[in-house]
Amino acid sequence: MMPLSHSPSWFLASSEATADIGWQALGPTIAFTALALIAVVLRWYTRIHLIRNIGPEDLLVTFALILSLVMAGVAGGEVAIDVKSQPESARPILLTRMLKLVYVQSISFHIAINLVKASIILQYIAVFSANKCMRYTCFVLLSIIAVAAAWGVFGIVFMCSPVDRYWRPQIQGTCLSAEHHFWSTATLGIALDFAGWVLPMPVIGRLSLPRRQKLGLMGVFGLGAFVCIVSILRLALVHDAAYKGEVTKAGVYILIWSTTEVNVAIICASLLVLKPLLIRWFPSLMVDKTISTKEQARQIKDALRDLTISTIDEEKGWWKRSMSTISNVGGRKKESTSKEEQETHERRQNAFIRELGEILVQDVPAVEHPDAENYLREFRDLTWDERLGWYR
Repeated sequence: MMPLSHSPSWFLASSEATADIGWQALGPTIAFTALALIAVVLRWYTRIHLIRNIGPEDLLVTFALILSLVMAGVAGGEVAIDVKSQPESARPILLTRMLKLVYVQSISFHIAINLVKASIILQYIAVFSANKCMRYTCFVLLSIIAVAAAWGVFGIVFMCSPVDRYWRPQIQGTCLSAEHHFWSTATLGIALDFAGWVLPMPVIGRLSLPRRQKLGLMGVFGLGAFVCIVSILRLALVHDAAYKGEVTKAGVYILIWSTTEVNVAIICASLLVLKPLLIRWFPSLMVDKTISTKEQARQIKDALRDLTISTIDEEKGWWKRSMSTISNVGGRKKESTSKEEQETHERRQNAFIRELGEILVQDVPAVEHPDAENYLREFRDLTWDERLGWYR
């Protein structure tokens, strides 16, 4: 395997690696960056005009997109440096310029990819705020993501001593093993992607929803599988090329798959909130042809009815069907509850009911049965009443 003792952690830098990186790397970078830009624009349109609710996760994804655009610009600068056509005497200067660009791009990658991961976890916290176990798990994951981001960024910044030996390998100094940094950050990233993918599945599986709606929710929250696949491909392809000593191919793979990973993560994170827009544009795609419109109407009515009579079972940390009010948890009267605890409990319940109500309405297509149309029309015309904890 080729030595990586003083090369950047995700770009195998040498005069050979920089020579042949052209449109084969820049083309996919531009394409996926453009798709990510479109996804974020649609995300903001959905948040502002349809859902009318903007959260911190939207800001994180937007910052990640800005860094993705920086990465695309840096990639263009890397491609513009034509080392091969220059005389031998000019190559050290060009290589220094290249490594400075790689330095910026490496840092941007680690910040951007972890911002997207954090935005997805924040989305989970917002949707599943009533589930204590889910919330605690999400906060643990956020802590791990923060550690991963710190190791990724500061591992690049202080990889060499002095720092500028990163882009001037000819000067005296020492560098950490870039190979170890690459493997550790890539492996931790894949583990976090997998955790974010499977985390909501058990919770969604326990929802009392029609089978089709439940599978649809699992599909939406399971988009993290695509990020896992891209992360694994990035690691496997780069390792294979580096092991075979194919320097140029390894450099191209890293440039392509690092930018692709960030942009695919941005797209998948945005698709989590684009469902209302997709249903507005393509309502026919959401129609279940296997059941009658009358049955769809019944499912809608039952789902909304169940939603209005659900309360939290604090022992299980989840929802239990009951005609009880907020003060009657799990079918029995709470003996002592402070006003602050009750208000906190009520806010969590209201937040979950509101989020799940939006998901139910977003997931229901326009159907021909008049009863279904009436249910949906009435529900969509309601406004949220914080005091009542429901729509009016």
